[in-house]
Amino acid sequence: MLLGVLIDNLIKCPWHGASFDITTGACDIGPALNSLETYNIYMEDDKLFVDLPTNIKYNIEAKMSKRNKDDKRKYVIIGGGPAALSCAETLRQNNYTGELTLISEDEYLPYNRTSLTKEILASSDIKDILLRNKEFYDKYDIKFVSNSKVVVINEKETKLRLSNGVILVIIILINSTLFS
Repeated sequence: MLLGVLIDNLIKCPWHGASFDITTGACDIGPALNSLETYNIYMEDDKLFVDLPTNIKYNIEAKMSKRNKDDKRKYVIIGGGPAALSCAETLRQNNYTGELTLISEDEYLPYNRTSLTKEILASSDIKDILLRNKEFYDKYDIKFVSNSKVVVINEKETKLRLSNGVILVIIILINSTLFS
């Protein structure tokens, strides 16, 4: 079974193209939610040894900042899929401490949509394919608005009106020309 290809100090996933730094375990290129664990490697008597702990860690979360109430910036991410989640996580990983909101027409938190077509699920519970659980969003203060879509973007007032009537005021509107 092919598990990855090593190119310089990066290991590449042959199926999805994700890339990880072998010295730190950090994800270099997605799609990947978490970093990889790294281990001490050494040579002795022309043999290669790896120090493996008895409690191997899986799914190492990248270091992320949390919401700071003094930071008045507000980002609204329109969409509730894996790309929207990745955007929110990338902001938190890069020390963004302002307000973060994901708006989704979907009822559910971002989930692994490819599992719906590539796997026979043992369970019909959506929790089994969520990319992150509710506690993750709470921990990093990422607000998720479900069953809503943006119906009006008021660029001058930097406001969004949602299908449920809620109006959100945002500080920065990025690429608003995409919605004209």
